[in-house]
Amino acid sequence: MPYFDDYSIEAKFDGVNWTDITPDVIDEIVGSYGLSGDGLDERIAQSGSLKFTLNNGATNSGGLVGYYSPGHANCRSGFGVGLLVRIKFVLDGATVIKWQGRVETGGIKVQTGVYSAKRVDVIAQDWFYQTENYEIRAPVYAQDKRIDQVVPLVLDQMSVQPAGVPKYYDGEYLFESIFDTVREKTTATSELAKLVNSEMGYIYLTRFGLTVEGRYTRYNEKSDLAYIPVLESLSGLLLKEDASYLLLETGDNIILDQVELPDLSDAQMEMDVEYGGSLCNRIRITAYPREVGAVATDILFSLQAPIKLGANSTIKIPFFVTNPISIIIPIWLKMFNV
Repeated sequence: MPYFDDYSIEAKFDGVNWTDITPDVIDEIVGSYGLSGDGLDERIAQSGSLKFTLNNGATNSGGLVGYYSPGHANCRSGFGVGLLVRIKFVLDGATVIKWQGRVETGGIKVQTGVYSAKRVDVIAQDWFYQTENYEIRAPVYAQDKRIDQVVPLVLDQMSVQPAGVPKYYDGEYLFESIFDTVREKTTATSELAKLVNSEMGYIYLTRFGLTVEGRYTRYNEKSDLAYIPVLESLSGLLLKEDASYLLLETGDNIILDQVELPDLSDAQMEMDVEYGGSLCNRIRITAYPREVGAVATDILFSLQAPIKLGANSTIKIPFFVTNPISIIIPIWLKMFNV
């Protein structure tokens, strides 16, 4: 397993700059993101989280009790719901932003009381929390697009975008009709799940950003992991013919770019292997094909019960249509004198 040179948890208190809060983090750090499993139906990531605990006593970096208590007179400026948080690792001299998200509603729990442990438990959620919990309304009907062309349309409906640059691989299936089954409101997760389950691809987050894969992406992009790089601390140095080290102008040694075979023996790997878990000998499919009406008088909408309308009065009957075709809808309402 890798041993990181360093790590830090950072927060964007002013909305612009990242501030290291690692000195105030106590207890263990627990995080998760990406696909929850490798089953046949595990194709869209669930909301990932980062859980950690902050020192809220006088020994924290601010030297103040209540430094991480929202609403407290001593509360650190910018700390609260909506705060952007990330975890950063340094390995072999390279910095990697492994996870990024924000503190959502209910993500801050303060231990109160004079004799309490002066701790604040924080839970931040990644971008998929937004897709699961916030509505998008009436996405515009579209036609003849692949999954890599439809996902940007879903993102356009959202106020919060995923960190990094989305990476889109070409899809295989051409969706003839898109968003036509959506009611007045839906969630991004619902629409993304429809796409990915129809395409049989994958949608998930990496440290680089959102990734959308088509049905054959993993087959086409596969590579053999024959060699892995050696840590700089274990790599050799460039020698001259006289066996002395060749140095840079700075006086530093030149490190060889060495690789090694990965050790995949049982002694180095811990995993549970399941045989036949995704195999099946019978599949049932239910299809709901789109149909074009044969006549101009097809019923698009009907009332569930009669409506009583007062004399000389007006009533509005709203209903939702996703296809932007021009529609003329005559409505007859019988008037009752009441």
